[in-house]
Amino acid sequence: MLASYLQFRGLPVKPMLSVLETEARLHPRMAYIEKGKVVSYYPALITIVRDAAGKPVTMHRTYLNRTENGVVEGACEQG
Repeated sequence: MLASYLQFRGLPVKPMLSVLETEARLHPRMAYIEKGKVVSYYPALITIVRDAAGKPVTMHRTYLNRTENGVVEGACEQG
């Protein structure tokens, strides 16, 4: 699923997978929350966002789905 998402985004799969190996994880069933309530569960790409010095500053979630574009319809990326 992750490779399909990267291909859809036009990103080079092999180089990206090697970077994501250390900076990201694939969560098989992450809660999708709207207005404080769990709406559903989706697989999600969880990545670390770092500052210019390389210090982790936040986490970014991209919910994935097995659709044409690989992103959950109606879901926004949450950081």
